[in-house]
Amino acid sequence: MQRPETGTRSALLDNPRTTEESRNNRQVPNTMTRRLANILRTPARNVCRAAARLNASRTMVLLYHSIGTSKDAVTPSNFRDQMQYLNREATVVPLEDILKGNHRSATKPLTCAITFDDGYASVYEVAYPILRHFGFPALVYVTTDAVGDSTPKRTENYPGLFPGEMTVRWSQLREMSRDGMVIGSHLCQHKDMTTLTEGEGLHQLALSKLVITQRLGLPCSHFAYPFGRFNRQNVKWVGTCGYESATTVVHATVGSHFDVLKIPRICIAPIHGMDDFVAMLRGDFDYLPVVQCARRILKLPYAL
Repeated sequence: MQRPETGTRSALLDNPRTTEESRNNRQVPNTMTRRLANILRTPARNVCRAAARLNASRTMVLLYHSIGTSKDAVTPSNFRDQMQYLNREATVVPLEDILKGNHRSATKPLTCAITFDDGYASVYEVAYPILRHFGFPALVYVTTDAVGDSTPKRTENYPGLFPGEMTVRWSQLREMSRDGMVIGSHLCQHKDMTTLTEGEGLHQLALSKLVITQRLGLPCSHFAYPFGRFNRQNVKWVGTCGYESATTVVHATVGSHFDVLKIPRICIAPIHGMDDFVAMLRGDFDYLPVVQCARRILKLPYAL
């Protein structure tokens, strides 16, 4: 697949937060900004690719949401192709191995952990069988109020989740956890933590952790910031509630020294074809943390 270097699709490819931000009034960039981004994109990718080759190894955490046929889902065929590539080219490990440094003994240059946010039914119905086929571990962060009991729930009833989806059930989470999948928290409701009071933030963190522990009979030690948004106070809350790790949507690899409560992830979105997936893994998009930081400082629209 030849990926175009201009236009909306190219612009979205260079924004790993597009999947998250599409839920919150994504804006259309002006023409001048888009032209500037297109001019800088190719040299930036070439430089990043060359720099990545200087490192003997790369470690990253991949972020998925839904796997299926909805507009916000990675297609099953694309997901299987991506897992096939990882099976051939990477060592896939649990996130806990990266936290403990056990991944450093991997025999392949690329090491990956796989995560899913929100808790969509398709993670169990589509992604889980594919992961089992390859023997891959994964971590699933669930929005606990949206998890179904005897039947799944519709996401339209839960603000912040992608519309047109069904949610996973507790029985399905128990089955996956018995098979080695780890279940983490994504709060009780999918809320931007930077907008919460300290009381509400601590309540959501503690209650979602407790619910998962009671429902699954296993400790809940891992958290993902909804929408990828957090500030220093939020990070402190996460530590106070006893979580061992927290993941973000900052597009970056995991270095030898990292903050366990601000772990970066590489977001894999529906628009990413196989060429894009490989490019992200090899380092072509390593300049994106700078872009993300500039957008926050300058308050520019995310979909540049």
